[in-house]
Amino acid sequence: MIVGMGLEGGDEKRRKSLIRWSPASQTSPLFGTAWPVDAFFGITTEPEGSTGMQDLERIYRDYIDCLNRQDWSRLEDFVAVDAIHNDRRLGLDGYRRMLESDFRAIPDLHFNIDFLVVDASKVASRLVFDCRPVGKLFDLPVNGRRIRFSENVFYRFSSGRIAQVWSVIDKSAIEAQLSEEEPAYFQPRMTQTPIS
Repeated sequence: MIVGMGLEGGDEKRRKSLIRWSPASQTSPLFGTAWPVDAFFGITTEPEGSTGMQDLERIYRDYIDCLNRQDWSRLEDFVAVDAIHNDRRLGLDGYRRMLESDFRAIPDLHFNIDFLVVDASKVASRLVFDCRPVGKLFDLPVNGRRIRFSENVFYRFSSGRIAQVWSVIDKSAIEAQLSEEEPAYFQPRMTQTPIS
């Protein structure tokens, strides 16, 4: 039952009209873009030959594990040879060089999935980082200071591999932390023990 859409009472005619325009190949008469009503009704509309959503989630989690272990020999299992990152065609080799550079700049880099949304051929993820970059990071003088920030990243997969990436890093969170002298959440907690 879907609450708030007028479908609670078993309005089969309305349900069918929603399903008629909701597949990805069509657009919503209300919103102008595809609207995943099918998911509400348990109807699968995955494109022919696409990787299943459960498989795509597993592939993505394995990809993140590959990054965290810096297992570059397995990167080709997850990234297409002609991969695009933020509208730049890096290819697999350029993608690897970008990641290696990230780990040089942030030796304790660890990708942590905060949340993950998977579609038939796309993944949206919020990654969070708690690290101590050396020198400058995104042109900001971090110089070994502990910082926390997030990255909102969207992936398009093709044949089970990352074909395109759109990445947005929360640089303002880093700037805010660098403008503070000593953020409270980074200070060690001191407790006093009474002397008896």
